[in-house]
Order: sequence, then C-alpha cells, then structure tokens
Amino acid sequence: MATVTGSTIAVVSNRPGVTIFYRVGDVIQIYRKTVDGQSSYDQEQSLSTHFLKGSDSNITATKRSAGADDRQARVFYQGSDRFLRELTIASDGNAKDRAISTVKDARAKTSLAAIVQKDLDRPSSQSAKMPDVLFYQGIDNQIYFVKSDRPSCWSDPMPIDNVAGQEGTTIQAFLGSALSAPKSDYMSIVYVCFLRPGSNYIYRYSATVDDMCNSDSPFSAVTPDLYFDGKSSKGRFGAICVPRIYCRCKKDFRFYSQFADTGGVISEGIGQDGIAAVQSLNEGKFEQEARDYAQMAAVYQRTDKGHYAITVVFEDAPRSICSVTLEGSWNPAVIVGDESAMQFREGKWEVIHVTDQEQEQLRSHGYTEEWNGPVRLCAEDNI
Repeated sequence: MATVTGSTIAVVSNRPGVTIFYRVGDVIQIYRKTVDGQSSYDQEQSLSTHFLKGSDSNITATKRSAGADDRQARVFYQGSDRFLRELTIASDGNAKDRAISTVKDARAKTSLAAIVQKDLDRPSSQSAKMPDVLFYQGIDNQIYFVKSDRPSCWSDPMPIDNVAGQEGTTIQAFLGSALSAPKSDYMSIVYVCFLRPGSNYIYRYSATVDDMCNSDSPFSAVTPDLYFDGKSSKGRFGAICVPRIYCRCKKDFRFYSQFADTGGVISEGIGQDGIAAVQSLNEGKFEQEARDYAQMAAVYQRTDKGHYAITVVFEDAPRSICSVTLEGSWNPAVIVGDESAMQFREGKWEVIHVTDQEQEQLRSHGYTEEWNGPVRLCAEDNI
C-alpha cells in the first residue's frame, strides 16, 4: 500500500445536488450544484485561513441541513499549528475558524473523516439529534473520534476500539440503514472503515445513531473484514453505503479505489454485509481515468421517494478534479411488495453491472442504476 493516503477533497449532499470542497495549496475551493446527475457546478468564494497556509492537510466536511440554497457546512482540517480545526460556514457563506482544542494527539497529515445525520433523515423513533462526529488517526495509529453538538464545543477523544490501523491509513465514515429494517431507508447506522496494518483488509466498525448520542464507547466491529479481492490498493479509497431497501443481494457497501496494476483507473467495489462467510470487493464496470494516487471522495443521497444518487469526485489531472454521478431508481411496489421482491432481496440476482439482457431482468424487478458521464471542474487556468 502506498503511503499517500487521505484526501484533500470532501463532498457533501445538498439534497438535491452536492457541494465539493477541494484544498489546493493554501485555499479551499468550493463548488456547488443544485441538481443531481450530469450537470454543471458553480464555483463559490474560496476559503483560506492563517492556519491553513503551509499545513499540507487533508480535509473532510459535514452538512446537516438540506436545500439547494443552503450553504451551511462544517469543514475540518489540520492546521499548521498541528491542531485539528473546524471552519464553520454560515448560511450566507461566511466562515469562522476554530481549533478543536480537545484533540492533542493527532498524527501529522492524518486522514480525516466526518459524518452527521441530516435532519430530514432522522426517524421519529430516534431519541436525539446526532452530533457531528470527526475521526482521525492518533500518533499511536489508533483511530479516534470526537463529537460536537455545536461549533467550538467538542468531547474528549475516544478510540473506536483497541486496534491500530495501517500507519497513515485512509479513514472513511458514512451512514447506512439498519440491517433489521430492510423496508426503511432511514440512515441510522454510523460506519467507519480504515485499512488494517500490512494488508488490503478493511476494518469496519459501526454504531447506531442513538448510541453515538448516548455512549462514549458506541462502536463494535463489523465482521468479517472486507478485502480487495486479488488486488492491491494504492491506499486511497472512498466509501459509502446504499440503504438496504435499494440494493439487491444485500451488497450495500460501495468502495472506490485505484489498484496497483490498473494505472489511473478508479474501480467500484461492491461488498456484502456479513451474511457471506468471505467478503470480497470485486472490480466493477465503473472505470474512469484519474491521475495516479488520486485524491477522491464519495457521497450517497436520497433524491426523492423513488430515486437516489451517488457522486464520486476525484483528481483527473494535476490541480483539476472530475465528478461522476450514478442515478438510481427503484419501484417500491416491486421492491417491498410481492414474491419477486423477496427473491430480489435474498440475492437471486448476482451482479449490478451486467449484460443488456440481465440489466432488463433487474429493471423488471424494480431496480436500475446508471452512471452519468464525467463533469470536469477546477481546470488549472481557473486556480
């Protein structure tokens, strides 16, 4: 595995559309689109702070509110003072920079991952509003998290478990739906994943949002570990979870990575959830040339009651990035309602990226996914 890990790209859902944060040198550029699919981005005013200059930091971001015109977000980075820091962006786009003073043990150039549940995704049965959660790697190579229910107020760090990750590992955090609720698309499970030392296996840990709110030690291991089947990852990867209601064969974990023998190609891997004895990530049909050791990030969002979108953002040339979006749809009458839906959920269809005939079979059972072509933004002459 390469030592180059983490990402200077962060992407969050606007619902509809996405916002991309991309650190280039001493500034964080912001790009936003207000619809999903193959559409263009508008460039917003860039962010820069005294502590961002010379920091060479990875970044991550969260966005709790929804709405095409809402600019509120929290962006996290490691400052030149070595503190982890948060940029709190208000609805008018103005930002405040604050140190996360409770964190004193982050390794230099740590990968960062952050997650929060959108207010629209909070089920009525959930007892409390989820705090923003930030993950980082400590100087002992363990993965830690801190929680915040409002800007500048953070908990003390806690390890997710007594286990170390690969030195300098990429860390990814995302929300998923409960395995016990296959008819729900509420995103109420927090997942965090990172590479095991000396291998391409991926540790996965999970916690319910309720436990995140009420416990200092909410995480438990998800077994078995996932791995890149016959491949050697270059170290960087993006990860998301598609809610169980949308995906056949209980293969809801999606990973995006470059492999050692595939040049700049980014491949999509699709993983299972622990029902199978052996987990694997199989290279899918999603292939798009990127720069070598490309920074990347991915996000899932529900667009309306019958549709969803996955957006993957990556570097395709020095100081340029590309965005590709998958648009998915499902027929609730078929997925939830009849005998064919039961077969669908139990894994009778073994693949997603398939022949035209097999794709039609999947369509007839209420499920389809299509990747749009890449949209390039942040060309060099615009920086």
